[in-house]
Amino acid sequence: MKAPLFSFICLMALIFNPVHAESDSYQSVNLALTQQSQTLFYESRDKTLKLQGYRVTYQYGIDNWRFNVDYSTARDEDEQHRSNGNPIYKLKYDTSAINLVAEYNWSRSWLLLGVSQGQDETQLHFNGLQQIIDTHALVNYDSLTVGTGLTYPTQNGQWILSGNLDKQFVNEKNTDIVNVGNLQESEAVTQVNESGVLASIGLSYGHYFPFTERWECYLSAGIHRQITLSGEGRTTTQYHTPRQSNFTTSSELQDTSQSASTSQQLQMSLLHYQGNINFTLDKLSDQNISEAYYSAGFGINF
Repeated sequence: MKAPLFSFICLMALIFNPVHAESDSYQSVNLALTQQSQTLFYESRDKTLKLQGYRVTYQYGIDNWRFNVDYSTARDEDEQHRSNGNPIYKLKYDTSAINLVAEYNWSRSWLLLGVSQGQDETQLHFNGLQQIIDTHALVNYDSLTVGTGLTYPTQNGQWILSGNLDKQFVNEKNTDIVNVGNLQESEAVTQVNESGVLASIGLSYGHYFPFTERWECYLSAGIHRQITLSGEGRTTTQYHTPRQSNFTTSSELQDTSQSASTSQQLQMSLLHYQGNINFTLDKLSDQNISEAYYSAGFGINF
C-alpha cells in the first residue's frame, strides 16, 4: 500500500501562504519538476527506473480556510536490444495522482480532510531465448484522509507536528501472457483488492533567514513515520492454457501484513510576498540518496 503525500501538502501549504498577505483571501499556484526511483522485478531480475514528471498545486485561502488541489504525474521507460536488433526487454512505468484537501486553521493548529486517487501502470515485454513474456499491471489507489497538526513558533522559525489517519483502497490487476514461438502457452490474470487503515506522524523544524526586505530563505528538516494499523486483501487468479476450454480460478482472503516506513524530508524555499522558489528532498530510510524523491519548482501568489 501507499498513502498520499498529505504531509507534504500540509508542510508546503505553510510555505506557499503569502508571507505578507494584506487581505483575507489569496490564491497560489506552484509548478515543480519531480524525479523518483521505482525498482521493478521480473524474471529473477530487477530494474530501477528514474521516473521524471511534474507536480502542480493550486491553493485558495479565505479567512481560516485553505483548499488545495494537487496533481502529479511521472513516467520512464527502458529498452535493451540484442545485437540483431530484437529487444531482450522493453519496460514502461507511468504514475499519476490527484489530491483534494480542505483545511481549517487556528493560530497554531489545523484540521484537514482530504481525498486522493492515484494510478500506477507497468508494461513489460520480455523476449527470452525460449519464450516471450508480456506483462501488464494496473494499480488504482483511493484514499480518504483526516489529519491535524500543531505549530510552535520560535524566534526565527517554527516546530511542526502533524498526524494523519488514512483509509485506503487498492485495486490491482496483473495480466501475464507467455508465448513459446508463435504459440500462446499460458495466460494468468490476477486481481488483488485491498483495504486498510494507515497512520502517520511527522515532526519538522523550519527556520527563516531574512536577507533583504522582500526576500527570505526558509529551511526545513523533518522525519515522517507511517504504519499500517489494519487491513485485509483478496487475491483472485484465473489461469488458462490452450489445452483448457475455460479459466481455472482460485481465490484467497488474507490479512494485510503489518508494515512501517520512515522517511526524512528536507525543504528549502526562497520566499517573496509574490511567490517562492522551492526545493524538496524526501528519502526513505532504506533508500540511497540517489533513489529519493526530488522536487524543484516555483510558486506565484495572487
